[in-house]
Formats: sequence, structure tokens, C-alpha cells
Amino acid sequence: LFEVVHEHADEFAECQALMESVKDRIGHSRAQEFLELFGRTLPMIEEANLITTTVRPKDQLRFQLEVTSDIMRFTTDEPELIVRLFQAPDGKEEQEVLGVF
Repeated sequence: LFEVVHEHADEFAECQALMESVKDRIGHSRAQEFLELFGRTLPMIEEANLITTTVRPKDQLRFQLEVTSDIMRFTTDEPELIVRLFQAPDGKEEQEVLGVF
């Protein structure tokens, strides 16, 4: 996890709690595979946000990496990564979801 998220980042504790939950549900080796996928995907999301902010600053778009699971098989389902695209409409603090990929 230290290789993916800096331990002093605000998100580190949240990521650590998520990975412990995933490990408890699907086991250590499958959780390690998930962490490796997360580690390859997160930099791409960060890069997408940098590019989007540079190329389309007025659009106030933001990509966010999220984890999802099938609630009907939660205890055995392998979590999946999704990307959600948000936009903050002019003058509003709350962001709208434009798409999920």
C-alpha cells in the first residue's frame, strides 16, 4: 500500500481500511492482486485529472477511482474498480456525476 498511496496522504488511512476489508473477504493473495491493479490504475486517474484540469479548466471535471462490489454476493465477491466522472456546476459546491466507467 505504501507504494500506491503515500502514508502521509489524507487518503492513506481510508485505503488501508479498504484493503483490510478486502483481504478479510477474499484472502491475502487475491487482495494483493487487487492492490496491484489499484496501484496501476490510480496514477492513470491522477494523470487524467491533471490533463483535464490543464486542457479544460472551465469545465471543472474530476475523475475519481472507486471500488464496487455486488451486494448480493458481498462476502465472496471480488471488488472491482470503477471510474466516476464528476462535474461541479457553476457556483455549486456539490458535484454531479456525469458518467461511470
